[in-house]
Amino acid sequence: MTKNLKFLVLFVFSVSLLACNLSTLLQKTAEPGSSTIETLVINTPLPIQSTTSPTAMPTIEIQAAAQGLDPCTLITGPEAEAILAESVSAPNAMSGTCSYSNAKDSLYLISVAAAQDADTNGVLQGQAMLIGFAGAQLDEARMTKLKSMAASMDFTGFFTELVAAAEGTPTLKAKLIDKDGQDVTYWTWQSADTRRQGAYVAVRGNTLVNINLIVSETQTEEAMLAAAGELADQVFERLPAKFSLAVPTSNPTQAVESMATPTLVGPVLLPAPNQKAPANGISIDKYPRATTLEWAAVPGAVKYGVEIQGCEAGNPPTCYPHPMYENTSRETTTTSYTFTFMGMQPGQWRVWAVDANGQAGELSPWWTFTYLK
Repeated sequence: MTKNLKFLVLFVFSVSLLACNLSTLLQKTAEPGSSTIETLVINTPLPIQSTTSPTAMPTIEIQAAAQGLDPCTLITGPEAEAILAESVSAPNAMSGTCSYSNAKDSLYLISVAAAQDADTNGVLQGQAMLIGFAGAQLDEARMTKLKSMAASMDFTGFFTELVAAAEGTPTLKAKLIDKDGQDVTYWTWQSADTRRQGAYVAVRGNTLVNINLIVSETQTEEAMLAAAGELADQVFERLPAKFSLAVPTSNPTQAVESMATPTLVGPVLLPAPNQKAPANGISIDKYPRATTLEWAAVPGAVKYGVEIQGCEAGNPPTCYPHPMYENTSRETTTTSYTFTFMGMQPGQWRVWAVDANGQAGELSPWWTFTYLK
């Protein structure tokens, strides 16, 4: 399940170029231009009155077709290994993003995405979600402002606003960087437990390149920023002049299951565990946000699966998984699970039992909590 959660990064980071709902953040105002059919525009000149002039032929302009982009053409396995400093598993392409995780335990990840024109909304949304989950103040007025700048593709204004929103957030740094050849370069660095998370966005004209990282605490911010910048330069060289987001023509080499939700095959053998703590709907006024989930044992269970989400306030709230909520795994053989929640915001969790045959039982209901600081 650790692997499955990493592949959402997209989330959150990049979590989500095509399928994300922008209702609480940056609602799309235009559909991505995804046509791959060449368009002929015929401009016919006015009739020529002179009989001695040669006949004027219609002018035909051919608009370059947008190529469907396979994101896994933008990064190679050796490049991913060089940055993560470990061997990596096969790549996974999902929602316009290509990701590699470390082969040993899938604790670390690098993902790459590129977007153009209206498709850039997905990258912008992912970056706003990222700092929101880290505790940045994204109130309604700021969301309205961000939405407007995203719709007009005011990238400088958008990322300047994110930097301002991130000021004062204890575990997050965000900044704009001057880099030759780029209109805007945006970088965030986040600390959590034994890992670090970086997000790099480079803008050239109406094209964005987004690189997201989850790395070991031994990796320095300076080294990761430099590596992300070098890779972004390579990605820009590999991009066609015009492109749209596309699902690769071949299936990903590594299967991706539905994130964090067990697949039920055959009869359900085990009932849902009875949740015990923290109390459903509780408000928690403490920092750091160390959280222990507890539930009653289920006879016949050999282990339990836990799903944790962070939420944006609303009615109903909008909730998303986040790859840094977990420590090393979201499976446990005990009846409790401890993790560090990432933001001053609502969250929710549920749990299920797994028997000796690997059969997942029924899901418990969602229980909610809210951190006040």
